[in-house]
Amino acid sequence: MRSIINGFTRQEVLGLLPELTSSKLSYLDRINLIVPKKIPPKSKKPICIYSWEQLLELKAICNLRESVSLQTIQKISKYLVENGFSDSYRDKSLVVTGGEVYWIMASEYGSQLPKILALAKEQGQYALILPSVQEMATDVWETQEKIKPVDQKRFEELATIKPKIKVA
Repeated sequence: MRSIINGFTRQEVLGLLPELTSSKLSYLDRINLIVPKKIPPKSKKPICIYSWEQLLELKAICNLRESVSLQTIQKISKYLVENGFSDSYRDKSLVVTGGEVYWIMASEYGSQLPKILALAKEQGQYALILPSVQEMATDVWETQEKIKPVDQKRFEELATIKPKIKVA
């Protein structure tokens, strides 16, 4: 039997992504970066429900936050939308190095060389390659396996990307 709530509650998200706090989730909602479904929609204290895709998006943002500010992430999202791209981070190969964020895109017309698009520049010297969506999904599955913040059967119904390797 499927769960009535088709997604993860705020508490489940916090259990699966311990690098987040309730106030960070609220802030990401307030700035319209990750907006959960709210039940009831206009309530002062709604139940917030996050989809599997939003959970992976939150994981991608947490990874990106290791090297760039939230303001830079917002600027990148705005740039992507204004230029006709999806503002999703979970499905992009992003590299942060020398204070700049680059998007490594598959090239068009079958060329073997990827297209590289500079998305943002920030002060500082660091290097980060955002993990693939498969690696982020596997990380979430491993967290679920270790501390089980979500009922296992419900988690398996909601998690549409399975781990790369079988978790214990």
